[in-house]
Amino acid sequence: MQNTESQELEAIDLVQSEPDLRIAAPTPTVIERLHAYGILPPGHEKMSEATLVLVEQIFVTFYELADDDSRRRALRYLIGTEQELRATLLAVVPLYFDPLYFDERTPTRDLVELVLVAHRKWRAWLDQSATQQTQLS
Repeated sequence: MQNTESQELEAIDLVQSEPDLRIAAPTPTVIERLHAYGILPPGHEKMSEATLVLVEQIFVTFYELADDDSRRRALRYLIGTEQELRATLLAVVPLYFDPLYFDERTPTRDLVELVLVAHRKWRAWLDQSATQQTQLS
């Protein structure tokens, strides 16, 4: 009987130790926040939650930084791999630019520049929205 129990425990440990390779469905809270911020990427339903969280982190972090050089440097701290970086940048760029002008072959440095411009446009939109809300109050 003990042998059967230990085999069952080993089987449970084995199942629990295997990584879950499925892409988790994004939680509504991430989608709701991105929608509220005006930065919900087109095609977000096909993106992983991790990518959507990185989109949010980029915009929030960029907002706190004073200049584009700091923002460029921050990307390497926010996003671990080149693949994650490109996936996140390619998610952001269509928010403000027509996808006819970029694709997966676009160099990362160019995508970074497009995201910096997208952030400036978003920040101007935020400032304008805040001004309008102040005037309505």
